Amino acid sequence: MNGEAKPGPAASVRQRLRERLTSGAMIVAPGIYDAFGARFVEQVGFEAVYMTGNGVSASLLGRPDVGLVDLTLIASHAHRVAACVDIPLICDADTGYGNAVNVRRTVEEFEAAGVAAIHLEDQVAPKRCGHLPGSRPVVSMAEHVGKVEAAVAARRDLISSSSRAPMPRRATDSTRRSAVPGPVARPAPTWFSSN
Repeated sequence: MNGEAKPGPAASVRQRLRERLTSGAMIVAPGIYDAFGARFVEQVGFEAVYMTGNGVSASLLGRPDVGLVDLTLIASHAHRVAACVDIPLICDADTGYGNAVNVRRTVEEFEAAGVAAIHLEDQVAPKRCGHLPGSRPVVSMAEHVGKVEAAVAARRDLISSSSRAPMPRRATDSTRRSAVPGPVARPAPTWFSSN
């Protein structure tokens, strides 16, 4: 041994996900809203699982994803889900639950919960789930970049993605309403790795 501490289970899961993300092959991570669903996803053989904010809001509150689930609720729920599977848990981190300062706290809480990766949305508060009808205005690019920078600065080894990152077959809220075609309006991929 070289004297370095062995990474904990969450760090190991994050490392596996990071390696898969850099391999180029697509990762299919079925969406779930609870630990039982996550166990099914793992037992069927998927490499990762995605905890959806809309599903969590519907299952815990009986309400659509319109910003009612706060950081404390989602992080504690994510902790229970991450604890029951050995595959990476990717979580919806909404808009980071506030400004760039709040995003730092969001990253810390999700890391402590054992989450492998998050994504940040670019909507203004109060946000609306992309599945719901109606307007979904977005923050300025400068504000969103500030949030992404805060997430990168706060993380130890969590993987994060911006909702303005290229996502196959999915336009972001900002590019959906833009006169510029989606792929052109989006910046370079924003999966952030600590490598």
